[in-house]
Amino acid sequence: MKWEGAIVPIEKAEKSINWKEIENYIHNNIEALPDERMEVKKFTEGYSNLTYMIKIGDWEAVLRRPPFGYTPPKAHDMEREFKVLEKVHPVFPLAPKPYMYCEDSKIMDKHFYIMEKRTGVVIDDELPQAYEQNEKTGKQISEAVIRALVDLQKIDVNQAGLNYLGKPEGYLNRQVHGWIKRLKESKTNDINFSGDIEKWLINNIPKNNEISIVHNDFKLNNILNYS
Repeated sequence: MKWEGAIVPIEKAEKSINWKEIENYIHNNIEALPDERMEVKKFTEGYSNLTYMIKIGDWEAVLRRPPFGYTPPKAHDMEREFKVLEKVHPVFPLAPKPYMYCEDSKIMDKHFYIMEKRTGVVIDDELPQAYEQNEKTGKQISEAVIRALVDLQKIDVNQAGLNYLGKPEGYLNRQVHGWIKRLKESKTNDINFSGDIEKWLINNIPKNNEISIVHNDFKLNNILNYS
């Protein structure tokens, strides 16, 4: 089944990328690629990083890089993404396999990495035609999404070598107090019952010593679904 997301033309900014240089770099760092010219297509932009489909013969991959222009410190960290995928993919096969990471500014103005291209369907406002639309469809999709999230959170972070990520101690406490603070600093009108909810949340923070991965953008239209 083909991926049904949108692929858009390369815009003016992208034309500043030396794709021939990148093509040579890929051939020098990934073995057994077809001896054919590289094709590049850009996936529809999200809200931050730029994503391109790389095709050499029948070999396909995905290149991810930060947006053009100024990048705030620690934002759009492609190296972090690459290293996380390196650890997650062997224990969570739904995650794509990362192939290579590059931070050489002679190759590209921003650091980037290349990973396996997966085939699937992105579900957004409407169900794609590939899905049979009946009373079971929504339930099956919902259950598949939850199963994937549960499997992701079942990863043993110590065994997978991911215990360097974040600060798990006090995470829930920071989340509750942090979001209450953000609400107070950004609210535009009073919410009569918010005080009661805040008190309940503070008094009922779970005390749990288990550590798991938290995906900060786990949502339906950020997931490839298989039929």
